[in-house]
This record gives sequence, C-alpha cells and structure tokens, in this order.
Amino acid sequence: MARTFLPELQSEESRRAVAEASVALLDRWGLDEGQEKLLLGIDAIRPYREGEPLPDNLDVLARAGQLLAIDRALKKRYADDPMMRDNWVKFPNPALGDFTPLLVMLGGPDGLVRVRDVAESPPGSTETGG
Repeated sequence: MARTFLPELQSEESRRAVAEASVALLDRWGLDEGQEKLLLGIDAIRPYREGEPLPDNLDVLARAGQLLAIDRALKKRYADDPMMRDNWVKFPNPALGDFTPLLVMLGGPDGLVRVRDVAESPPGSTETGG
C-alpha cells in the first residue's frame, strides 16, 4: 500500500482524530452506511460518529489513511471547486476504466490505492494507477 501516516496512529487520541476526519469525509461524499462500513472495513460506523477512536487495527487504519490521502489530493486538485471535490468519487473516470472512483474503492484496499494514484495524478493525465 502507498505510504500513509500509520506510524503516527499509536495513541487513542490520534485514532479518535482520524475517526472524526474519516466520518466527516464520508459524510461530505454523501455515502450510505453500508458504503462507509465497506470503505473502512468495519462492522459499524455509529461508534466513530459518537467519538470512539478507530480500532488499533492495521487494515482499518490503512483504509482510513488512504481515504484521507484521496481527500487531500482532491483538495489540491479542486481547491476552487469544493462541489467537484466532494462529488468526484461519483463520476465515471476514464483512468479507472470509466468506473466511478467509489465503485473501485469499494473493491477493497487495492481499489483504494488505485483511486489514490488517480487522485494524485496531474489533471488530464492518463495515469491508471494500476
């Protein structure tokens, strides 16, 4: 998986902050609960909406890291267009075989990495991320 900030997530406080940021991102993307759970690899989203820290689980933390890295890339790419930034995951993308980034991400960790690669590639690039 591409580099994330996993080494910094040792403390409960940092995992709580990542949970808060992840939930806020998923809300901005307008996803349903099932999609949110699949993206994070968790059984329930409610505890994290109520302030619980993400579990000390490498897979969950890696997924959250990839999601936040995608968001960071989209904030750079669409700095002047928050509506596009927040809806980019729902539009078919040629670099992803005309699938939506959301559909690719729902495929699991490899999909998250692939979408991150596309999000971080220069606009108009033919980068496929895979």
